[in-house]
Amino acid sequence: MSGLVQPSSSHEQPRPPPRASRIALQFAVFSRERREELQGDHTNQISDTSGAHLGVVYLGLPQSRPQFNSKTSLEDNDRMETHSVIIIGGGVAGLMAARTFLDARMEDFCIVSKQIGGRIQCSDDALVNYGAYFVTRRYRQLWPYLKLKRRMYKASFGFVNDTKVHSIQSLRTICYLPQFTRVFRSLLRFDKQFKEFRKRCLYMSQKQALEYDPYLLGLYRDQGSEVLHELRALDAMRNYFDQLGNFIGFTDCANINGFALLQWASEMLLYPLYEFQLDTEKLMRGCKEKLIRDEVTEIHRVDNRQYIITSHKARYSAKHVVIATEPWVARQLVHIDAKSSDLVSTHFKHIVGVPKGIATKKRYLMFPSAGAVKSITRQADGSYLIYSDHDQLDLSKYFEAYQVIHAQDWQPALAISSHELVDSRQGENLWIAGAINIEGMEDCALSGIYAASQILEHRYQKQFQNRDGVRSKRSTDLARRSTRATHQGPELGGARCFIKGPCVTHSSGGMAIEDLELPIQGCESSSIPVGGNLQRVS
Repeated sequence: MSGLVQPSSSHEQPRPPPRASRIALQFAVFSRERREELQGDHTNQISDTSGAHLGVVYLGLPQSRPQFNSKTSLEDNDRMETHSVIIIGGGVAGLMAARTFLDARMEDFCIVSKQIGGRIQCSDDALVNYGAYFVTRRYRQLWPYLKLKRRMYKASFGFVNDTKVHSIQSLRTICYLPQFTRVFRSLLRFDKQFKEFRKRCLYMSQKQALEYDPYLLGLYRDQGSEVLHELRALDAMRNYFDQLGNFIGFTDCANINGFALLQWASEMLLYPLYEFQLDTEKLMRGCKEKLIRDEVTEIHRVDNRQYIITSHKARYSAKHVVIATEPWVARQLVHIDAKSSDLVSTHFKHIVGVPKGIATKKRYLMFPSAGAVKSITRQADGSYLIYSDHDQLDLSKYFEAYQVIHAQDWQPALAISSHELVDSRQGENLWIAGAINIEGMEDCALSGIYAASQILEHRYQKQFQNRDGVRSKRSTDLARRSTRATHQGPELGGARCFIKGPCVTHSSGGMAIEDLELPIQGCESSSIPVGGNLQRVS
C-alpha cells in the first residue's frame, strides 16, 4: 500500500514474531563510546563472530526481578498496594498486555479481573466455546496461544430463508452472481488494506490507524446496509449477509457499520475457519501469581503521576493503568457516554437432543433477523448450541427431544461498532485496550500490545538518562525522530526512515548478529539495532 514504510527491495521482509513487543526499540541504540557509562545491571556483553564486543542495553531493565505478593491486598483492605502498572481485565487485551510486559522483562504489574479469558468462555469440559467461536490464520498475534480444532468448511454453512436452507456454494447463489462479484471485489480491497491497518496498530492507536486510511475510515462511518446498497447487493444482503451478521454479532447489517460488516465477511468468505480453544495456560505463564480475582469499580486520578483504583475487596495505587475490560465497562470507568442502542444482548442454550427438520440440514445454521433464533450449530461432541433473542424459545420446532446442559443470558453480549472512535489514551498514563472501537480477538490483542508498548516506551525514556538526569545526545536525537515519525506517519520529510547496522536477532535457535535494514516505525522484527545509524532512504 502506498504511503507505508516498506523494507528496501534488496532485503526480504522478515515475518513478524508471534508475540511481538513492538516498542520503540530505537531508544536502545547507543554508540560504543557510551557503553562504559551504561555498564552494570542494565548492560550485557555480546560477542560477534569476529570476537569484537558490542554493548547491548536490554531495554534498560534490571536483571533482578521484583517480588510480588498477590495476597497482600486481599487480606488487608486498609492497606493500599502500589504497582508500576495495573491491568484491569483478564481478557485477550489484558493478557496480551501482560505478555508484552513479561517479554520486556518488566514484572512490576498486576492483573485485576474476575475471570480469565474475558468473553471467551467454554463449557465445563472445555469442548464447546460459548463466546468467540472461530479463528482464521490472519490472527497472527494470538496464533501461538490457540489450539485448533475441526475446520469449518464453507459447505457446512446453511442460510435459512423461511423453511429452506441454502449453501453459499449452492445453485441459488448463481442468481446473485453479479452482486457477489461486486461484494468479493470490495472484500479483496478491504482485506488488503485491513492487513496494513493491523500492522499500523502495533505503533498507532486504532483511532490513529483508521484516520490514516480514508477508505477504512469512510467504511467505519457508514452503515453496513449503506455499503451493500452502494454495491447494489441488497438481495444478497437480505438472503446471506443479514444471516451472517446474526451468526457472528447477533444483529443484522442495518445495525453495524461497514467496517465491521466487511471485516466479518472477509473472515468468513476469504479464509479457512477453525474452531479453537484458547490456551490459557500458555497465555498465563508467568502471570498467575500476578492475578487478583476482583472487580474494579472506580478509578481516581490523584495527581499527574498516580491513580487510585478501587475494587470490591481492596484499593490499589499505580502510575500506569491499562483498562482492558468489556467496552461498556471501560466507558463507565473513564466516564465516556455510551448509547444503549450500541449494546447487543442474546441468550444461548447448550443442549443435547434429537434434531428434526431444518436442524438436520447443515452443521452451522444462520437465521434471518425476522425470527427469534439467531443460529444453531452442531458441536463435535454431538451437542447443539442455540443463540436466540430470548429464553422463551420453542425448541420443539427443531428437536424431537432435548435436554438443556447450560443456559445463559448475555446482557450485553457485545458492543456493536458505532461511528464514534475512542482514543486509546484517556489521560496521562491511562490507556484503554480491548473492543472499545473494533470487535475481534486479534484487534483486542493488538490494542493490548499497543497500550503496553506505550507504557514501556515512557518507562525507557526516563531510564535512558545519565547520572545528571540529562539524556544522552544520541538517545535524545532518536527520541525526537521517533516522536516525529509517530505523529507524521511512516514517512518523514518525503523520505523513508530506516535503521541500518548490526542487529541482535532473537529466535528459537538463540541469538545472532546480522546486518539488517529496518524501518523505524512498523518494524516487523524482534531485532534490537546495536550500532546502527538512523538513515533517510529516498
